[in-house]
Amino acid sequence: MKSHSIPRPSTATAVALLAALLSVLLANLPGNAAAFSVRAPGTAGTPGKDFQHPPLRDAQAQPAPPRAPGLKPVDLNNASRADLMRLPGIGAAEADRIVEGRPYLSKASLVSQQVLPAQLYDGLRGRIYVGAVKGRPAPRVAGAASRP
Repeated sequence: MKSHSIPRPSTATAVALLAALLSVLLANLPGNAAAFSVRAPGTAGTPGKDFQHPPLRDAQAQPAPPRAPGLKPVDLNNASRADLMRLPGIGAAEADRIVEGRPYLSKASLVSQQVLPAQLYDGLRGRIYVGAVKGRPAPRVAGAASRP
């Protein structure tokens, strides 16, 4: 039986085919696809301008609101009920729920443990933090390595 072989393309042909394929793929990317360029080997380009990453878009991620000047952040694990009630949107009922839910491992625990609604928490993120509970060791995260 006679064997048939397919001729192997040259390196230049393979590079040209890959460049064409990459151009088609990049042209179909959402966002700023025009910022990408494919250049043949040995051609000059502008350093730092040949490739620009399209901007990342994350509708969920929002920066923490800025703290008002002169106001200290409030420690969720140690603040008094009165200190908690000085936070915007925190009344007596919310302050009591925060105190009852102590200790917290993170400030996001306020939402995950349903102590506060997410919208209220989003307005407080830059004004609160979680410190070690006075008189007790800091709460340990599950799976954390033990200390000697």
